[in-house]
Amino acid sequence: MLLARPPRRVPLSQWAEENITLTPRTGTNFPGPYRCRLTPYLRGPMDALDDPRIHTVVIVKGAQTGATQLGYIWMANRAMLDPGPMLVIYPSEDLARSASSVRCMPLFEDSAALTTLLPDNRKEQWTKLQYMLKSCVINWTGSNSPANLASRPIRYVFGDEVSKWPGQSGDESDPVNLVLQRQKTFEHNRKALFASTPTIGDDAIMRLAQRGDGRKLHVPCPYCRAWQIIKWPNVKFDSKASIDIAAYEAFYECEACHHAWTQSDRNDAIAGGEWRATQTPQDPGVASFHIPSFLAPWVKWGPLVRKFLRSKSNPVELQDFINSELGEPFVQADLSIHAGALAERELACCEAGKRFNERPEMASRYEGKQAEAIVGVDVQQTFLRVVVRQFVEGGDSCLLWKGAVTTFAELDAKATEFGATACLVDARYRFEDVYSAMQVYSGIWPIIGIDTKHMPVMFERRTYYPDEGKKGSGQGRTVEVMNANSQALLTMLAERADGFRGAPAWHLYNGATQDKEYVREMTANMRVNGLWVNPQKKANHYADAEKLCLLGAYVRGYRRDEQSKPSEKITEDEQEIANLTTAGSNWNASVEKAETV
Repeated sequence: MLLARPPRRVPLSQWAEENITLTPRTGTNFPGPYRCRLTPYLRGPMDALDDPRIHTVVIVKGAQTGATQLGYIWMANRAMLDPGPMLVIYPSEDLARSASSVRCMPLFEDSAALTTLLPDNRKEQWTKLQYMLKSCVINWTGSNSPANLASRPIRYVFGDEVSKWPGQSGDESDPVNLVLQRQKTFEHNRKALFASTPTIGDDAIMRLAQRGDGRKLHVPCPYCRAWQIIKWPNVKFDSKASIDIAAYEAFYECEACHHAWTQSDRNDAIAGGEWRATQTPQDPGVASFHIPSFLAPWVKWGPLVRKFLRSKSNPVELQDFINSELGEPFVQADLSIHAGALAERELACCEAGKRFNERPEMASRYEGKQAEAIVGVDVQQTFLRVVVRQFVEGGDSCLLWKGAVTTFAELDAKATEFGATACLVDARYRFEDVYSAMQVYSGIWPIIGIDTKHMPVMFERRTYYPDEGKKGSGQGRTVEVMNANSQALLTMLAERADGFRGAPAWHLYNGATQDKEYVREMTANMRVNGLWVNPQKKANHYADAEKLCLLGAYVRGYRRDEQSKPSEKITEDEQEIANLTTAGSNWNASVEKAETV
């Protein structure tokens, strides 16, 4: 009985030099047998692809670094030595078809060793989106086709330009996770390679890279032998000179001995470099690499400096430089809430729990103006984070109380204590509990926040059907919720909390910022590239509660530069919402149950 021999173990780098021939048809500037010495930095990803302990390799790269070609070579290697079903994914099917015909098919056709894998009937079995090789099948698709991503088991995956993949495919999940689910059949010997230039800090390739060990190429200085990572800030040029002179005189400076490196020095340092992990991986089976464009020998400092100087005053061009050349995400933090600004919002004359008319120093300022207390509630698993804030005409406000309660009965008591006219509750989490509370305590407004940059603050009233698709108990329930723009509300909150000129006054009572938890949760968010994110995934419950207070004030008419009574200023649509969700001018928990709409 003959036993099948295991596949021959040949390092990918060695196999590529023995079997791959590059021709002008593949788009290379270096035709001939593949030589690792041209791109020595790719040995690290190659070794990771060979490592049986690694199931996913992630490359965050600059443009034109050879990573895409590496993907094609790896697929050819697997087809010859250890075949299995493969899938190549591009942002769209058109891009997949183009890359297949222009770059990958010529690689197979022009490398003598690979021609033995080509099918006999090329007209039907050798197409741009499907290679029916003699050893296995390679399919090509676009990430915007969930049916193709989920329709077959896959052992090997190569995903290129991952950051340009759509975030969602209709009602399907994230395409990256959808693809990884297809590898379950081959759990013991699967392998995936994802490569892309990044866009922003939280895009798909950066999320994948964060799962890995963050390998960076450490190189020895040719003069002092100090190990270091080649970094853009160490590229030196005269920023006051003309662009052409600055580019001509640019050089790289060793961060240890400050010796100037020539281009040849840089290439020698890279050839002797070592890939070292810089972070603890979330998954030990993921190896992630950062390859900026200037690791490639064909990239010179002068053109890079010229491109940087021409782009630095244009945010769009600057982002392209950072993404395509540095291989880094473009992160431009333009707004946040600062702890120091919060302290400045404290008023020495304000005591906790005191309303405007109970504060002599403020009563005269707001005399005769209508005021209301509004409650914002962020719902957590074991507690409710609560903020009670009083608003007056024109939008000025002051914090009355903040803290946590454990039940909706306690929330009702707190709202009653301050005579609140509305209580806005985050209904996305523990929806059933919020719905049940609405049946007992009037004045609760269920809110579902939507992250969007292009809608007004309150952009949709929507009827939810909690029992849709369920059988039995309580069929037919309906509840009207308000969809609110979380991004816009956070911007409004930051403008007030940081004291922007023209923003309504936003006060804290004396001593409020001594509560470190309040300060931490208020400062957790940051607006990056126009989008609010929580970069360190910190708790931000107080910020969520405060922005719900602002939403309530917005709907009730307490807005910037409005001097008439709120009831005269709110729109008909907003008045309808107020009528549907509030019961009287004061909180009245025990008189009657709120009707569902």
